[in-house]
Amino acid sequence: MMALLREALAWITEKKWHSWLLILIVLVVIGSVFKFYPGTTLVVGVNSDQVDANGNLKNEKGPLAKIKNQLAAQGVRLKIKTQSNKKEEKSTLEFLVEDPEVDWVVARNSGAEFDEDLYERFSSLGVISYSPLVFFEKTGKARIKKLKDLRGKKIIFRAAPEGNEIPAFTSAAAKVSPYSNNYIIQNFFDMAGITPENTKLINTWPDQITDKGDWDVYITFGFPSERNSSKGIYPALLSGKIDFLQLDDLDAVAKKLSYLSVQKLPASAMVPAQAIPAADVRYLSTTSSVLAKANLDRTLVMILAEALDKVYAPANLTRAKDEFPNFRSTETFKPNPVAEEFYKSGRPLLGKYFPLVVAGLLGNMLVVLIPIVTVVWPIAHFFPSLYRIYVRRKVTPWYKKLEFIERNCDVQSEDLRNDLKRQLHEVEKGLLAIKLPLMYGAYVQDVFNAKSHVELVKSKLYRTA
Repeated sequence: MMALLREALAWITEKKWHSWLLILIVLVVIGSVFKFYPGTTLVVGVNSDQVDANGNLKNEKGPLAKIKNQLAAQGVRLKIKTQSNKKEEKSTLEFLVEDPEVDWVVARNSGAEFDEDLYERFSSLGVISYSPLVFFEKTGKARIKKLKDLRGKKIIFRAAPEGNEIPAFTSAAAKVSPYSNNYIIQNFFDMAGITPENTKLINTWPDQITDKGDWDVYITFGFPSERNSSKGIYPALLSGKIDFLQLDDLDAVAKKLSYLSVQKLPASAMVPAQAIPAADVRYLSTTSSVLAKANLDRTLVMILAEALDKVYAPANLTRAKDEFPNFRSTETFKPNPVAEEFYKSGRPLLGKYFPLVVAGLLGNMLVVLIPIVTVVWPIAHFFPSLYRIYVRRKVTPWYKKLEFIERNCDVQSEDLRNDLKRQLHEVEKGLLAIKLPLMYGAYVQDVFNAKSHVELVKSKLYRTA
């Protein structure tokens, strides 16, 4: 091994160091490609009601399907993962926290505070939409005007049990998870003074909700449509059997629960042909964010952030054009710096000329190569001189002894002459023991000259004997 190392050092110093430096840089480039080439798969955790029995998205025109197509255009595959047991299914944020395979999720801001560890492990890629918290009431009944009026009413909703044996919002039930939508509902109930003891709370999960049955108020996330979890109530909304419930003190509620805000749905915005809603509707809303692993590859973060920007920038019922993605002060998790910079400045310089995967790879490699070249180039430039000094220092001591012997070759004392012969033998033996790279001619020449000088001195010493 040491012999090979000496050979390598010789090649580097024998006017071929430029070539070796180039080989070193090429090896670093190859190594960087393997180390820094971004993954080609992103895993998203979603609720099981978003996919069919084959694991395919039910809504092929929804936001997640669009994100999937955007990622595919950049060479990144979106893998969709759900929890197997619907009864024990947890919120997407909790899914992200507990499943190491999941890279990112879309989660609503529940207003909860978490352990410091979570804030270090995960970051936000931005708020992407408002998530309406909407109330409906059956038409033809006395109008409910204020939050306190909800107490004593029959309130129906659909909330997953999250693995609890006793469903949430019932007597002796386990506390709801701070990660989930149930936590938002619980905060709202607490503010209204609503408990299972003073108000009839009807959780229909897993069954769909319809206008049939004995209930006064329906609470849901999002506006009903034919494709979401409120599809059972949608026909009743179109036929006028139910209508939006608007509380007069929504602003006070939003002020108390600071993660909620009051938004407005314009008249006829949902179903223009049927003028639904008949008038502007004010409703409570939280925000939904994309939350991801804080250590997710920066190139994948850029690719995902670009997909989010393209999918969520257009206007819809709950957002203005280019309102999202953004970073709001009410967000629970700190912004991912790569995504934050992307929304502010767009693609990096290399990304304007190359695909993001290639641009990210080149950027990561430059971070490694620039310091290496900066350090290695001067070292390689001065290495031949340093190595020449090192080799000559191995030969020079023997030359000094040889010079001393040559000056004293004419001594007459037999004892002194024998001592000189002994010293000459040591010099000869020492020169033979020097192991230099044979492929470096100049240094071999130094040793060869020294050995030739030994023969001359030996000849002179023995001739004068």
